[in-house]
Amino acid sequence: MRNNSIALFFHSQGRTFVRILSLSIGLCWTFGWTTLCIGPLNILSMVFAPMLIGLGVDYGIHWFARLEEEEQDPELSSQEVILRVAARSGPGILMAAVSAACAFLPLILTGFTGLAELGLISGVGILCSVLADLSVLPLLSLPAKRRQRAAQRPTTSDTADLLAFTRRGAAWALAGAGSLCLLSLWSGWRVGFDANPLHLQARGTESVAWAERLRQHATRSVIFAAIVADSAEEVAAKTAALEILPEVWKVQSVFTLLPAHQEDKIPLLRAALTDLDAMGRGPSASPPPDPGTLVQLLERLRFKVDEEQADRWGAQRPLIDQMRQVRALTAEILEALHRAAPGNVAALGAYQWQFQEGLGDVFDLLAQGATASPMRLADLPTPLRDRFLLQGHYLIQIYPREDVWDWAPRDRFVQAIRHVDPQVMGAVVTLHVFTGAFLKASVQAALYALIALFGLLLLTFRAWRLACLALIPLVVGTLWTVGSMGLIGLQFNVANTIFLPLIVGAGVEYGIIILYRWQEGRMQPGHLPLSTGKGVILATLTTTIGFGSLMLCRYRGTFSLGVLAFVGSLFVLAATLVLMPASMAFLTPPQLSLEKEERTI
Repeated sequence: MRNNSIALFFHSQGRTFVRILSLSIGLCWTFGWTTLCIGPLNILSMVFAPMLIGLGVDYGIHWFARLEEEEQDPELSSQEVILRVAARSGPGILMAAVSAACAFLPLILTGFTGLAELGLISGVGILCSVLADLSVLPLLSLPAKRRQRAAQRPTTSDTADLLAFTRRGAAWALAGAGSLCLLSLWSGWRVGFDANPLHLQARGTESVAWAERLRQHATRSVIFAAIVADSAEEVAAKTAALEILPEVWKVQSVFTLLPAHQEDKIPLLRAALTDLDAMGRGPSASPPPDPGTLVQLLERLRFKVDEEQADRWGAQRPLIDQMRQVRALTAEILEALHRAAPGNVAALGAYQWQFQEGLGDVFDLLAQGATASPMRLADLPTPLRDRFLLQGHYLIQIYPREDVWDWAPRDRFVQAIRHVDPQVMGAVVTLHVFTGAFLKASVQAALYALIALFGLLLLTFRAWRLACLALIPLVVGTLWTVGSMGLIGLQFNVANTIFLPLIVGAGVEYGIIILYRWQEGRMQPGHLPLSTGKGVILATLTTTIGFGSLMLCRYRGTFSLGVLAFVGSLFVLAATLVLMPASMAFLTPPQLSLEKEERTI
């Protein structure tokens, strides 16, 4: 699709082939350098190829856009046209590539291995692409088909413009853009970070569906944290410290698999055997219960089982949970009794018989337990015991009380249990650390890139106003993008935060190309030459089409990255085409000296 766009804009299959050939050479150099210096790719760095294709194709586009303009001069030969394009647009193209590389290379400073390798490969790859363009395109452009020459050489005044702002029109354009920025600030406050990995998966995936079902109906989380202890005493101490944390729902170890307080329960059980034998073991021939009497008993029972009062008296959490369950079940039984038809006692009689039969089975089980010896660790099944106790190391599993798929409850849970043991591990901790590190690395990379780019722009243009002007498409385009995210309900996530360094490189590139054209002294204030605007538009569209194709993916994380890159590229394009010439309408154009003109011919 990128090839069709280039051919459509330049009306030349030959130049399209030359452009793709140059890009392929740059990619080959990048793959060779990566193989020698980096080695195997990781899950993040493997995406450098589509990113490099989306950005690396831009520099050849800017070359051919300027070539198309300069070859209209009937007084120049093909060699002279190539030299003029190289002299006038070459520095700007090289500077745009260096700025894009500076947007990715700061990823090395984040300390995140995956992002560091992605930044290094992408940054070097962009430099390889522009070197291939500046060395291959001038040679391959010579035999390409020459455009039909105009009758006269164009001057500064009659050069075709894509846009031309008067000062009044530029003021209105800047005012409108400022209004959109204010609206974007209001809308952008609603954009947050979605740290739930389930929201990145494809809809309808069986594993995701089951995970969501477990979140809604399970009594415990399917993911947990883990601590390793080296002695039974350490297990007891850490278990006691964890159980008092409000963020912890349950602590499980090899000792929780054994019945608690066995030495105290067995004598009590043996003492109760006489009373159990007197109560009988089978169903009795007692008459069916009276529903009214049963309702009164259940209401008194529900009144006495008060978990809130038990909590104030200092009862243990398992007992409080059981009392809460008893009240809930009692309420359901009472509701069923109130709905039952009057005089329908047969069902209660059948239930009473089944209950007494089951109670007899329980009595038999208790009688057997009274004669048993206390259960030890050695009595546990070997696979179950080895899961929690292996080679003298004890595993402690900590289950959260809240839904830890989301960031805030997960952060509270991890920070709480780290006070007990800083070396805590497990799926919850791994997910939390990875998500936090990735987000921090992406934001840091974007900040480092902005600092590096601003310093580079200051050194290049030697004027802070021009350096700030080159950043306008980036800042405004990003602000509009975040504002649109708030309107459509899109959040940042682990997959699409890589958009931040990506938009930095693309956003500055277009401003640099226009400013270099401005410094030639051939642009009128408020005007944007057709060839320069055409190159910027095509470069943006190729990037937009490339990353917008990610929206075809069923994986919601990749889809969100595609939406963000697609919308962000279009907003950066709009900010470039409107705000750059509108801002330059209030600048004094640089003077083009005769010596400078002669050097560029």
